[in-house]
Amino acid sequence: MRPGIYTTLMLTLVPSMMACAAMPGAEGPAPADPLPGEAASADARVVAVALAANGAAAELANLAVKRASHPLVRELACLLVHQQEEAGQALQDASELAGMPASRTPEAERVEAELDAVMVGLRSRWGMSFDRAWLNANTRLGEWLSGPSG
Repeated sequence: MRPGIYTTLMLTLVPSMMACAAMPGAEGPAPADPLPGEAASADARVVAVALAANGAAAELANLAVKRASHPLVRELACLLVHQQEEAGQALQDASELAGMPASRTPEAERVEAELDAVMVGLRSRWGMSFDRAWLNANTRLGEWLSGPSG
């Protein structure tokens, strides 16, 4: 089976972050803390969104493991749970190695708010209705993570 967009995103980000951490001078002094009210760096925002998206995907997959009625949907959900655990841990490790620990950003909070809305809708469904809504939610999340096509 081809890796999902979440796994692809994590596999793309993690090696880049580790390579940056291994660059000469990367072990030097940590950058100064941002001034009060200053926005988080672009890198930190990307990491925060990636962690939030991974968490969203994992939460969606865990719900489907419990609720899916079709065996193939449940099997896909189990696969995604495993992938999200691995990708989340790898991203967390790489972000810490690169000196970019997880932080709260408005972008990450927006991802989590969107997940909350999706989860409310999914928790009200059962059977094939749940399966269809869950597959649709994962498709939309994948499209959102892929960005605009064109």
